[in-house]
Amino acid sequence: QAILVGQWHRLITPIWLHGSLMHLASNSYSLWHLGPQAEALFGAERFLLLYVLSGVGGNLLGLWMGAARSMSVGASGAVFGLMGGLAGHALRTYGIAGASQTLSSVSRILLLNLFIGSRRGSGID
Repeated sequence: QAILVGQWHRLITPIWLHGSLMHLASNSYSLWHLGPQAEALFGAERFLLLYVLSGVGGNLLGLWMGAARSMSVGASGAVFGLMGGLAGHALRTYGIAGASQTLSSVSRILLLNLFIGSRRGSGID
C-alpha cells in the first residue's frame, strides 16, 4: 500500500533485504554462481542495470499479485532476471544446441530457487 501512495523507494530497497538466512544463502549462492558469467557477458553497467530493473520488476509483480499487506524482500526477482538474461543471450547467440551448458547451469539455479522458495517458512514471496 505504501508504494501506491508515493513511497517508490520501496520498489528498490527490498532487493538488498532478505526474509530468512536460507533466503539470503540461496540468493548469495545464485549470484556467486551466475554473477561473474553475466557480468563478463554484459559488462558491469549492463549487469547492474539488468539486476536492478529485474529486482524492481519482481517487486512490482509481487505488489500486483500479492496481498495488500504482504512484505516483499529479497533479490530473487533480480536473480531470476539474470537467469533470463543469460538464457536469452545463450539461445540468441548459440541456438538451442550450443546453449545447452548455459541453460543447464541456469536450470539448476532456477530449480534450487523454486525449491527453496516453495518451502513453508522460507521468507520468500
